[in-house]
Amino acid sequence: MFRIVKKTKIDFIKHRKKAYAISGILILLGIICLFAVFFGYANLGIDFAGGTMLQGWFESPVDIGELRSTLSDAGFSGAYLTELSGREHGNTFLIRVKIGSEGGETVSERIVRAIEEKFPGDKFTLDSVHEVGPSIGRELERKAIWMIGLAICGILLYIWIRFDLRFGVAATIATFHDVLAVL
Repeated sequence: MFRIVKKTKIDFIKHRKKAYAISGILILLGIICLFAVFFGYANLGIDFAGGTMLQGWFESPVDIGELRSTLSDAGFSGAYLTELSGREHGNTFLIRVKIGSEGGETVSERIVRAIEEKFPGDKFTLDSVHEVGPSIGRELERKAIWMIGLAICGILLYIWIRFDLRFGVAATIATFHDVLAVL
């Protein structure tokens, strides 16, 4: 017979206190994260907070630190930069800022102008721009909270219909434990 693990005699009861401690820490961290999201301390993406995301590439290699300082000097000190690999063009960057356009010049135009001024010999080609206003972000956040609430209610309703009371309580606790641990 083929066995991946030999001698599978594991004394789970002996290690239960360690498991309780790890589980308690995960639940506590999940509750802290839940409060951080609900009270606005979480670092949400531009889809929920509003802002601008653009993707573009340079013809020759550019240091991400130098690009970050260029954006900081242009007034985008909170910009998130990600260097993307595996693209058809090398030196591809994803730039996210939590600033939306207000009349006049758009945020993406200001970013491209700052990059072109700093790297005049290296052409920056803009692939895509994604802008989300703060009102749309709040609407998405509100809808996401409603959908999460409906999903939780649906799961609880299923558990209450499917299981006896004592098994239903245990299944509900296990479900919330798993959700908080993942959060």
